[in-house]
Amino acid sequence: NMTRSYSVYPLKCVLDPGIPNNEGCLRPIRILAPEGSVLNARFPAATWGRTVVAHMLPEGATRCAVGGWRSDLSGLPEVGRWPLRKNKTLYRGLIAWLHLIQPVARFRGRLRGLSQPAAVEPQHVTRYPWKMPVPTLRDALASVRLFDRSGSERAFWSESWVSHTALLTELVGVLRASRPAQRVDVDEGWRPDRDLSLAVGGWGWLHVRSLIEEHETGCCLFRVRARLRPSFIGTARGSALAVILAGGTSASIFLYHPSVGAAVLIAAIAAIAAQTAWQATRATALLDRAVVRVATSAGMTPLTLAPAVASPAHGSTKPTVSEPETP
Repeated sequence: NMTRSYSVYPLKCVLDPGIPNNEGCLRPIRILAPEGSVLNARFPAATWGRTVVAHMLPEGATRCAVGGWRSDLSGLPEVGRWPLRKNKTLYRGLIAWLHLIQPVARFRGRLRGLSQPAAVEPQHVTRYPWKMPVPTLRDALASVRLFDRSGSERAFWSESWVSHTALLTELVGVLRASRPAQRVDVDEGWRPDRDLSLAVGGWGWLHVRSLIEEHETGCCLFRVRARLRPSFIGTARGSALAVILAGGTSASIFLYHPSVGAAVLIAAIAAIAAQTAWQATRATALLDRAVVRVATSAGMTPLTLAPAVASPAHGSTKPTVSEPETP
């Protein structure tokens, strides 16, 4: 098996790498591994993935060791009273170990972030805390448009130039200062379709993308577009909930009258839909008030976006901008 092969191969390379593989030279080598462990699995345990691990892990460990060995250690302080040689060995081993566990740590952090969004720590709140607004009918209609492919958009006009980075930084700070605090995930430039994401409950993300259009005489147009998309964990929870509802409805129809099962199913779906709609509407209201607060504090004037106009050539839609709103 793989345990035996990867145990005798290093010995063969050290003792006599030129001799062909044969049973005679391997017979004196005895390998002991606890039965039932991953190194000595019992049938019918699934062990096909051992080949991938066995092929990739040695190369990855070797590359990490090479990276640690080639690291520049100049300027690092000494560890205790150890001699210089031991200090370098310790540092190189630590660097190789960090290289090895880095992908695992990133994957674990990604799973934790998807499954349980972290609360906003007080030190990350850089603006004065403010209470989340109560959603209005306009916010409810805007949340419906979020499910569209184009999403919803707001535009603001400024007679003077405004920094895009400054607006985004202020927007993130205002969103994180809202109470109750919402998770705000700032993109680091890896995704072209978003600048930041606002968590919606535990099932979705409100992806926000913004841009600055520079015009003549230093004027600029600030546009913010938001789209609502379910997260991976939200999709998994929704699928599991659908299976549970289907099973519960089938059981209630089998045990009780069919009308009882249908009533329970309708009530459960209505409650879930109401909660989902309320969370989406609250997130929409929060984002809208935060964007308006940031834009108006920068001296920008809100614009009214007219309904989308279809292009006769390609059939696409393009929003038009009307006159500024009067304060």
